[in-house]
Amino acid sequence: MYTARLLVTELVSNAVLHGRGTVMLSVAADSSGVRVEVHDESPQPPVILPRPPLAEHGAGLRLVSALAGSWGTDPLGEGRSGKRVWFTLP
Repeated sequence: MYTARLLVTELVSNAVLHGRGTVMLSVAADSSGVRVEVHDESPQPPVILPRPPLAEHGAGLRLVSALAGSWGTDPLGEGRSGKRVWFTLP
């Protein structure tokens, strides 16, 4: 559960700091695990940037990439501007 909370915090923080508009969180669980999605209104996909080892910012997507079972980003579609960034955990 700690991992899920950490990764949710990172994605929501990124959406607030780097996205735009309304930020929405959705969580779905089934027998195979949990899928978390964070939506915002910016079409700009997230990017893992190079970062110095002790930098104060820039570790969020690295953590998601390292700790999630899988992760990615998709446009919202359906005539809506924006994207969803998601991860799964078993």
